Amino acid sequence: MVNELLEGIHLVASLEAISLGVKVGIHPWIIYNIISNAARNSWVFKNHVPNLLQGNTKHHFLSTFVQKLVRYIVINSFSDPIFWLYVASGSIKGVW
Repeated sequence: MVNELLEGIHLVASLEAISLGVKVGIHPWIIYNIISNAARNSWVFKNHVPNLLQGNTKHHFLSTFVQKLVRYIVINSFSDPIFWLYVASGSIKGVW
């Protein structure tokens, strides 16, 4: 789970970098070429960002990542006694 979480964080940071460059007028593929050829390039950037820049929304890595993350949060939250003490205390009345 930690691996998927770090991959998701890295992907979001990569997309933020491209978004920042686009806002100042640089074409996204130019930004991709600069970052992917830099010394601190990453597997996540080189393998996932091109699919998103090409508009390939059928790529399944995001749905898999979200499913694993939600499953992890739900399993850990509902099995944690502190979560149930928090619910029993009435602290989250507006949420339920």
